Parts: sequence; structure tokens; C-alpha cells
Amino acid sequence: MAALETDKPPELKIRRSPLRPRKKTDLPALGVFFVGEARTDYEDANTPMLQHTQPVGLFIYVEVDEDEDPDAALDPYIGHADKQLLDDVTLGDQVINTRRVSCETDLVELDAVYATAILMYEIVYFSDQRDPEAVV
Repeated sequence: MAALETDKPPELKIRRSPLRPRKKTDLPALGVFFVGEARTDYEDANTPMLQHTQPVGLFIYVEVDEDEDPDAALDPYIGHADKQLLDDVTLGDQVINTRRVSCETDLVELDAVYATAILMYEIVYFSDQRDPEAVV
């Protein structure tokens, strides 16, 4: 979350939920959510370290006009997410690696027309076998 808050476009709201905001004043919005549990990728009896991968999703909502290009409306926010998460893939030496796995965009008509994007990332980190909850 902290990485996404840094240098964000001033109008962009960062949320801890993939749900569309109820108020239009809360748009554009970027929701951050975990996709399931972290999986253990590597375990070695010779070291106390475990390697994990945590899938993370970002859901971006932008209200658009019917004749507006949804990809053009989403591009600044997708670009922001990629810049903040991929320019320093260790997130300030907090993790081993971050990579984007997918990006899907869509146009949704509800009470208004919304351009949406779902970005999936994987964040790889170590923990100590003696205390798997402690990120190392």
C-alpha cells in the first residue's frame, strides 16, 4: 500500500478493497487485495529460510463517458501501479522480487460507465521456518 501511495496522481484514491466505491467522488480508485494465501515455493533443510509467493491483485475503476477510450482513461493509473511496484521490484529491500502476471481491462455499464482494470502481481519474500509469520 505504501508503495502505491507514493507519487500517486492526486485524484487517485487507494483502497484496501477490490469493490467499486459507492460514491463517484471516490473515483478514480485503485483497490488492493490478496488473492488467496501465500504459497511456499522453496524449503531447504540446510537453511532456516522459506521462500513464499503472495499473489496480489489491483482493481482500478475510472468513470468514463460512453465515447471515451477506456484504455486511455486507465493508462495513467496502470502506469502508476507498474512504476511503483516494478521500478524497485524489491520494494525497498522488503521483498525478493515483484512481477506483473496479467492485466485485463473492460468497460462496465452500471449506474454509469466505468473503465476497469484488474492487474495481478506476485510478490516473492522470505520467512524464517522457525517463525513462518515473521517476514525476513
